[in-house]
Formats: sequence, C-alpha cells, structure tokens
Amino acid sequence: MEEENKGLLGLSNLGNTCFMNAVIQALRNNKEWTHFCLKDSIKPYIKAKDTPQKKILLAYIDILQSFWTSSGPGYIQPAGFFNDLKASVKGTIYEEFSQRRPQDAHEFLVWLLDQMYMATQGEVNINIKDEERIEPMIRKALNAWKSAFQKQWSPLTDLVFGLYRIQYTCSVCKTVHARWETFNTLKYTLCMKDGQPQSLLECLAAEFQEETIDEYDCDTCSALPQNKDKRIRAPASKKVHIWRLPKLLILTAKRFAPNGSKIHYPVAPCLTAKFYDIFAEESHEPSKHLNYQMFATVDHHGSHFGGHYTCQSKMMGTDNWVHFDDESANKIEKPSLGNSTYMTMWSASS
Repeated sequence: MEEENKGLLGLSNLGNTCFMNAVIQALRNNKEWTHFCLKDSIKPYIKAKDTPQKKILLAYIDILQSFWTSSGPGYIQPAGFFNDLKASVKGTIYEEFSQRRPQDAHEFLVWLLDQMYMATQGEVNINIKDEERIEPMIRKALNAWKSAFQKQWSPLTDLVFGLYRIQYTCSVCKTVHARWETFNTLKYTLCMKDGQPQSLLECLAAEFQEETIDEYDCDTCSALPQNKDKRIRAPASKKVHIWRLPKLLILTAKRFAPNGSKIHYPVAPCLTAKFYDIFAEESHEPSKHLNYQMFATVDHHGSHFGGHYTCQSKMMGTDNWVHFDDESANKIEKPSLGNSTYMTMWSASS
C-alpha cells in the first residue's frame, strides 16, 4: 500500500499560493525532468556561483525529493521554496508572486522554467553536420536554433523549447522572408462551433491563420537601386508555422479577456494528440511525427479576480490520475477537461 501511495501528497497553501502549488504538482510528474533532477544528472550543469536562479532550482529539487521519498496521505510544507521565491523576485517585475494575492499560474510557470533554465545554462558547441548539403530552409532553421542556444544551452533546452517559423510575403516584390522564434509554451484561443467546443488541433490551427500586415519593411524592395537611401514599407502576408516542438509541450488556453473577464468556453476532451497539421511542410524535425500524451492539467475555478487553482496529474510511472487541491491529493478515475481547464502538459512518445 505504501508503494502504491508513493508521492501521493498535497502542498500546503501558504496564503493564496494555490497558483504555485498547482504548477508544481503538474510539473513534478514530468518523468524526464524529475528523473534528471533526482538522479543527480543535473549536478554538473548547476553553476558553482550562488545566484537567485540556482537557489530556486535547488529549492524545487528539495520539493521533488520530499514528494518522491514519502507516501500519502498527507502534504508537504513548501515554505522553504516560497522563502527563496520571495528573495528571488524582490525588486523585479515578478515581486507580485510573493504578495500572497491571487496570481496567474501561467506566468508563474514561465518564470519557474526560466529560473531553472538560467541556473543550468552554459556554452556548448552545436555542430551542423554536412551543412552545405542541407536544404536551404532546413539549414536556416538549424542555424536559428544554434544561434539561440549555443551560448545558452541547458538540459532544459530540448525538453521545453520549440521553434516557430514566421514567413512574410511582400505584396510588391513577392519575396518570401523567413525569421525564427523560440518558445516554451503555446497559447491558443478557445473556439466554439455550433455550440460545441472545437478540438484542440482546430483551436491551435486557428492561431496560425495567415494575416495581413499593413506596413512591412521589405529588405528586397529597399535594396533596389531606385529606392536608394529609403526604406520601403508595403502590405505583406504573415504566416506562422511550428517548426519544432519540445518533448514537454505546455499548452495554455486564453481564458482571460483584455477587459479582465473570464472566458468559460470548455476545452474539448483529449488525452492524446499529434500536431503534424500545424507544422511547416519543409520541417524534418522528429517532433512533427510524435504522439503526445497529456499527463497534467492546471485548472482555474471562479472569476479572474477571485479564482482558485487545482491540478489533475497522472502520477509518474503509474496509470493513476490524482486531483490535487492544495493539501488534498485524491485519486480519480480519469481527468476532467472542460470550462475550468487552463493549462495542459504533454509528454512526447514515439
């Protein structure tokens, strides 16, 4: 029975810290990152110099060790982690996290990933084999990845970062220009059709619809002899594609409107997914063909101004789903996806 309940523990609410608790409960059930941290594989990557980012990473690892060396029922006090958080965010734009007021779980997750990334990053040599033989667009993507991470590589790089390709087609010269951006979470608009929630893939595809840019600064047009010494701005079409997805994919529904109201559209039930249809056609990245399994949700209940966060997560190494609500951790038959689903976490599998 003890082995069956291993790790089945809640987290104490220290005063409006449900946003923090729900994120930690979700992230700690990512098998790859948790094993990497707990088996000491991470030690060579942690910088020797004490930094706020290092303290956050070590405090997170302490929580992981408390979870996975204990069995439920019961809960853990995350006071040490929260104290390090308060020291880390003091005087920064993230100081709100320490104020014991309702916070946004997505913003906290992005901050936490950034802290762990910065605590373990360093310079590496990224070689592109047979670069001259690679198709031009693929070569550009590989060089964009190299440029982004060669001097700032971390064990988290391949796990949580993906790559967008953004293409602009000038309406005057018809030249197609491409640029690249990395990301560690994807946001999507909740979509309804005929009173029914659209599928996850349909909602994501809607984010990548072509759009028109009124004034695009076209390098090709500006380089023409007749346009010497002036920049040409013309309408252009803009199209975004996924080029590469991370092994740990984090999807966030746009639940909160600019006016502060909450959008209550439900998320369609979905526990497995493939994302081939939103990839760039030219992409040869392995993630284009991978299956993704959902292993956690972070759920927001209530309004934008007075909500509460909980988590549903598949316990690492088991088929057991658990509902985490601060101190409580209760087994459930399966996760519930609906109008409270805010973030979902997915693991890639071949």
